[in-house]
Amino acid sequence: MRKKIKADLITGFLGSGKTTFIRKYVSYLKEHTDERIAILENDYGPINVDTLLLKSLEALDVDIEMVAGATDRECHERRFKSKLITLSMLGFDRVIIEPSGIYDIDEFLDTMRDEKIEDRYEPNNIIAVVRADLEETLSEASKFVLASEVSQAGLILFSRCQNASGGKLERSLAIINESLESINSRRRFDDTNIVAGDWDNLSSEQWQRIVNSKYRESGYTKKYNVDKLPFNSLFYMKLNQNKSELLDNISRAFCEITTGNLFRIKGFVNDQNQWYEINATQDKIEINEIEEGQDILIVIGENLSPEILEGYFPSRFSTTITQ
Repeated sequence: MRKKIKADLITGFLGSGKTTFIRKYVSYLKEHTDERIAILENDYGPINVDTLLLKSLEALDVDIEMVAGATDRECHERRFKSKLITLSMLGFDRVIIEPSGIYDIDEFLDTMRDEKIEDRYEPNNIIAVVRADLEETLSEASKFVLASEVSQAGLILFSRCQNASGGKLERSLAIINESLESINSRRRFDDTNIVAGDWDNLSSEQWQRIVNSKYRESGYTKKYNVDKLPFNSLFYMKLNQNKSELLDNISRAFCEITTGNLFRIKGFVNDQNQWYEINATQDKIEINEIEEGQDILIVIGENLSPEILEGYFPSRFSTTITQ
């Protein structure tokens, strides 16, 4: 009987830092194991920027795949299963799955129980990446997504801990547990099942807790249909802006209340034949030189206004994808 492939799910609300963590997680695994690893970007929509953001991992002999072109949930689930079956034939030891920031955890566990999948894969770790500086004013829809995504995680990994001084991390943990209570989940998190700290300086003990975190099945009340939640992504292609103009407009868009509740802006810009990777949130804009990119910017948030945002990001082509 062949050995089953480990399936790790890295979940987390929009803008939590899943892609950044996956870079570090894979680097750690490649340094400390001899596993063959694939990453599966399991997202809705025609384009997945995170696939390009992870491209540097190919130097570590990591395969990066995506579920492409899914236009609805049924199509998405079918293509997700097909991609898993294909990967199972290629000799991987572990497949790390990064879903959309708005994701139904049950889809992952139900897929693992599918008769065509369960003899090939075993669900291994569910790691929930959560910002340590959660806002006190999260909408009810946001709280539901947050709670549902952490409800079955073996461990919560806090991101942006540098922004969580003065008891902010403790308050974020309280928000998580209050949100879990609101969906009638029995899961609660404390120091025994969280990891917090600078990701570049995690201890061996912290890494071992992450690598061996597993998952915990737990029921909860589905107060919302994830397909009907007010979250969406706006895709802007062929932008008519240079780097300086784009960074200025990103800053202004986050400050403008009429644009909607912006969580994250990510993508690429080419300026004088140099590609730059952009990853922006309300409190920080990161920009790095890269060898190749794609002329696209994605704005992610809640109740976004496409008409107003088009003024900040004029492009030859734009589209909206509901998360």
